[in-house]
Amino acid sequence: MGTYLRLQCHAVRKALAHAQTSSGPRRDRKVRESRPRRPPSAQYLMETKLNPKDPLPVTVHVGDCTIRQGRRTPAEITAQQARLVPADTVIGAEPCPTCRPETKLGIDLA
Repeated sequence: MGTYLRLQCHAVRKALAHAQTSSGPRRDRKVRESRPRRPPSAQYLMETKLNPKDPLPVTVHVGDCTIRQGRRTPAEITAQQARLVPADTVIGAEPCPTCRPETKLGIDLA
C-alpha cells in the first residue's frame, strides 16, 4: 500500500509541475473564447435570416457592436450598403436598437 501511495504522490507532483510550467488547456480555452468572431476592421455588419421562415429580422449593426443574435454569422457591408439596406422593402432590415447604426450613418428612418 505504501508503494502505491508513493507512486500516486509522485504522479500528482509531476502533473502539478507540468501544469505550472505550461499553459494548460483552460488558459488556452479562455484566450480562444475572448477572441472576436469577426474581424475588428468591419465598419458595418448585417445579420441575415437563416431561412425564409426565420422569425428574427435582418439586422444592421455598427462593426464593433457586441449585441447580436449570436446564431447567425454577420456579413461585412460597406457604409453605402448600410444606408440602403434599411430602406429596401424587400430585405426588410432593421437597425440594431443598441448600437444604432442609423445615427452613425446620419440617416433618419422615421
